[in-house]
Amino acid sequence: MVAEAASIPFSNAAAWFTLPTIPVDSTVTAGRYCPLCGGCGRYFGTKDGYPLRVCDCEGETLLSWPYRSQAEYEALYTDGERYHRDCQLQEHQRPMVEREAEYRTAAIARLKQLRLFKPPDGTPLLDIGTGTGQFVETAHFVFNYDAHGIEPNRAMVEYAASQGRCVTQGSWQDVTGQWGVLCLHDVFEHLLAPHECLLHLRERMLSDALLVIEIPEWAGPHDTGLASRHVRPLQHPVLYSDESARAMFRRAGLIVEAMIRPKRATLAKVCYYLSR
Repeated sequence: MVAEAASIPFSNAAAWFTLPTIPVDSTVTAGRYCPLCGGCGRYFGTKDGYPLRVCDCEGETLLSWPYRSQAEYEALYTDGERYHRDCQLQEHQRPMVEREAEYRTAAIARLKQLRLFKPPDGTPLLDIGTGTGQFVETAHFVFNYDAHGIEPNRAMVEYAASQGRCVTQGSWQDVTGQWGVLCLHDVFEHLLAPHECLLHLRERMLSDALLVIEIPEWAGPHDTGLASRHVRPLQHPVLYSDESARAMFRRAGLIVEAMIRPKRATLAKVCYYLSR
């Protein structure tokens, strides 16, 4: 019954208001239903013409689902340059491959922080949703991690390969083996099955491993509500508050070893370091 309810096709975004509350289950589609309680939340406002809802079950979770089907949403990330092009147009950015220096700077900052919790020393690291693979290259050659990446977009994988970066095509469901570090940078807010993802990655962690999740923070000290650059109904089906993110991690049997907000408060992000 749950799976059937979760696969109801949308004819338009307004149909969201008629969807029933369903029991929480791994088949709940985040963005359409709260991944914590399975509810539809309450109407919160509109952004870019799409209705948004907030669930208050365990902290605030912002929900948005303007798609007719899950397949239509997943095509956003696998259909050529669509996702990356749309992001660039929205933020008036240069193409991803022209921003390598920026990605390298961001990778260095993230890796300097990571080594405080998990020293490199050849530790096997997997970056999930790695994009161009710049993080993988920096982790491997600059910080001495045994770094690999996985990315759903074929165009990004081909670009990474052209740069000699160890990146394969796939998503979190395709992660195999055992890892000392698993990274989800700006990925968790895109997932439709976040609880399933956490459970799967937990099984892929070595006993002393870290799962690193960096996400935009909803309802945090630097949040600007609907004006936030992270409120993107077409790209971010779910935004988590610190409280709701921690609730997700607890339910998956993960322990928050540390939580850090970047020094640049304008980013309105938070990074969690999780263990089994």
